[in-house]
Amino acid sequence: MKRAIVFVFALMLISFLGCQSVPPPPPDVEEKTDLYPGDPGDSFYNDAVLQYLGWNQEDIIELYGEPDIRGPIGGPGGESLYYQEKNISFIFAGDEGVEGVVNNLDLYPNTEVLGVTVGMTFNQIEEILGPPRWREYDPFWEGYSMTYWLGEERDDMGEVEMWFAAASDGAPTETVLILWKKYWGW
Repeated sequence: MKRAIVFVFALMLISFLGCQSVPPPPPDVEEKTDLYPGDPGDSFYNDAVLQYLGWNQEDIIELYGEPDIRGPIGGPGGESLYYQEKNISFIFAGDEGVEGVVNNLDLYPNTEVLGVTVGMTFNQIEEILGPPRWREYDPFWEGYSMTYWLGEERDDMGEVEMWFAAASDGAPTETVLILWKKYWGW
């Protein structure tokens, strides 16, 4: 009940201030400290998009309503919610014990993360984020990809990985897939 009151108050405050683009913090962060990434003062997790990592499905639906497209993804129990107006898919874990937790995000054109917008070229993104971990032809995508690692690095992976994809090295990016590797049991 207390969570619901805090959440409703936060939504009313955001509506009053006219700041619809930055959602409130998830109402149950304290309840998932084993999953939620770090101190609220930590850098990249304060991003308007990256802060969704660790949210549960009920909180996303309460905030944005029913998705435009809902479908299974990532094995048994995994699900994706796509919101056309936001140009974002929230991808939820299907793993036992943490069902319904946002562990990946897929962003589409005109969606911003960490100051870059899907639709920018790799060169434009590099001007903002610096050199990527990789920038190469990707046979899986049948185009080019560029990968950034954020946060802690362990076992040859970053805490959060951002994978930008484009048809060619100089073309506008078409999507960015954000993978919360920390969630994956490291």
